[in-house]
Amino acid sequence: EFQARKAQEVVSTVKKQLATGSPASVKQQYDLLKTAAEIGSEEVTADNVLVTKVGSRLLALVVEHCKVVMDAEKDEFVPAPGLDIPSGGGFAKGKGRGGKESYAFLHEIRYSDQKPSATRARQVGTLRLSEELNDRLSEDVRFYAMKLTPKYGPMVIPPRDWESPNNGGYLISRARMMRTRPYPLQKSLLESADLKQIYGGLNALGKQPWKINTRVLDVAETLWNRGGAVAKLISRTDHELLTKEAYFEKRVSEGVSLEEIDREYRKKKVEITKGNRELHSERCSTWYKFENAKELKDEEELYFPHNMDFRGRTYPMSTHISHVGDDLSRGLLTFAGPQPEIGREGLYWLKIRLANLTGQDKKPLEERIHAAEDSMKMVFKVALDPLVEESLNWWATKDDPFQLLATCFELERILSGGESNAYAQTSSLPVHQDGSCNGLQHYAALARDGEGGRAVNLVPQETPRDVYTTVLDRVKAKAKKDAADGNENAVLLLPYLTRKAVKQTVMTSVYGVTAFGAKLQIKKQLKALRGTVEPATLSRVADYAARGTLSSLGDLFKHADETRRWLSGSADAISAAGQPVHWITPMGLPCVQPYVKWQTTCVSSTLQGVRLNREVTETDRIHRQRQREAFPPNFIHSLDSTHMLMCASRCREAGLGFSAVHDSFWTLPAHVPMMNRILRQSFVDLHSRKLLSEFWEHFQLCYPFVEFPDFPEHGHLDLKGVLESDYFFD
Repeated sequence: EFQARKAQEVVSTVKKQLATGSPASVKQQYDLLKTAAEIGSEEVTADNVLVTKVGSRLLALVVEHCKVVMDAEKDEFVPAPGLDIPSGGGFAKGKGRGGKESYAFLHEIRYSDQKPSATRARQVGTLRLSEELNDRLSEDVRFYAMKLTPKYGPMVIPPRDWESPNNGGYLISRARMMRTRPYPLQKSLLESADLKQIYGGLNALGKQPWKINTRVLDVAETLWNRGGAVAKLISRTDHELLTKEAYFEKRVSEGVSLEEIDREYRKKKVEITKGNRELHSERCSTWYKFENAKELKDEEELYFPHNMDFRGRTYPMSTHISHVGDDLSRGLLTFAGPQPEIGREGLYWLKIRLANLTGQDKKPLEERIHAAEDSMKMVFKVALDPLVEESLNWWATKDDPFQLLATCFELERILSGGESNAYAQTSSLPVHQDGSCNGLQHYAALARDGEGGRAVNLVPQETPRDVYTTVLDRVKAKAKKDAADGNENAVLLLPYLTRKAVKQTVMTSVYGVTAFGAKLQIKKQLKALRGTVEPATLSRVADYAARGTLSSLGDLFKHADETRRWLSGSADAISAAGQPVHWITPMGLPCVQPYVKWQTTCVSSTLQGVRLNREVTETDRIHRQRQREAFPPNFIHSLDSTHMLMCASRCREAGLGFSAVHDSFWTLPAHVPMMNRILRQSFVDLHSRKLLSEFWEHFQLCYPFVEFPDFPEHGHLDLKGVLESDYFFD
């Protein structure tokens, strides 16, 4: 109590000083606030106005006093004393060595990028590196990797168990179990909920040991040092733009008017400048990964503490390198810890992994095995010399090149003594088992949708069903009929109607994509049609295709679509009553949708005016549209996260290695058969409960004043078929 009172006195002192606007007291204010935080003032983190004013003043001092000094003779940066930057360079205050001085950082007011629906551009303040400093640092982006240390990274010892919503994960850095800023109702529900099962799943994910795959690291770094731009590595060279004179000369010779050339050049310059900024950002990200991996390559074990969003979807907290990252991140990581002999089944699944990575993932399992064995000669070539042209042209051109490279290394090591001796080898490379359009799998199971369930492999079948191709076939059949009847849109669409054209719309149907959103998605895919028709015609054709796709999807998933509509209607009824939608997952996690119409506070600061979103309160107005549109996908995500956490806990209890990226479950090759049994049984256990009835009862109990839409009809899908379905996850 004494500490709390003392902290409040300190905060009050700082507030009085801020009211006087005295710049001289900023250092003192900062020290006082630090003291207040150490002795326990909640207001230090809660008062955003106070933080904004202090932070703004500190930024103003940075802009005013941080300078860079160029060597007057060599036009190079003069290193500031004590700053260790590769190849020189640095910051300095005042002039030095007779050089010229310029500001290191610039504060600017810019217009933010707007969505197509925006009617008025929004101004935002930015703090950026000056051109002089940025040009120098761009030459050696290791500066960023070496000097800018993220708060959260991999651990070299197992993380602390989660024991409460604010206690777990890292040993020193504080973290919350729920990464989003929770709605007040969610805070109170979390404090009173029994979260033992949730903690168990998170702890199982965090306790999985990893290590750096040094063979992949060596190859990746070699390609990066050569300039990148291969195996999906970003290029280390900026896009070049012809000088204005050269560009004008070239285009004039082609008969283009000066006015048109000037317009073209300015547009290209903006595009290339923006592209180069993006390249620089991606280079820095890549360097972070390499520096992180090199720093940790000798560690026997690494760990990734996990937390979750408000729906229960889990994420590793490490900033730059983790298995949730891109192909490079995944290729650089492999499991650590005890590994069983791979055995016949483990080798079988490692070959399936190879086939999946080489584009055979839609074929029956036995065809994938044949494809993998046919590729084995190339696998050995790649593993023995991955950097020769023939090898690079094979592995580096695939969708996930570094994961494929890691698989080649592993198979060559295991099979180098012959297949008969391979079964006694061990393997640390995780094999992935991915859901078949997992959101629709949960919808079909919820609604017991027989036809929809068959389309997403919830029943045993000799060959895997591809829901995107199934929907495409239906759209094509309708378009052919309409074309025969003289429908111009159908005639124009048919030559360009492909699986890729409808895939994104089918995939995002789980997220409640609208007809307009589907139209934009398909329009983007109809690139070949774009140059042959007028923009208005292209828009009409895309609209026709979008409506046909959504209609075919609704017919295929009749009961699932009715369930989605019921979820949306229930959320609309709740939000119309001024309440946020909340529910409790089957593992006991309370979920509250935090969508409200933000109330803002304008703060005048040293640099600029700042508009702050106020902390969410119980009295804030509910954002009805977002509550309605977001609930069906959020609800489904809460179920897929429940399924994954159930599997994480059960696999750990069974002694299996396990990790996951949402609906992609990973384990050691030898453990795949047992994990497959666990994930199928867990799905059946989850959906054997009458989940929709449970949630309806929850809604009626929590919102007795709301009139809900009629409960949707169910189909007759037998969930036990999941237990025998080879392609449910594969």
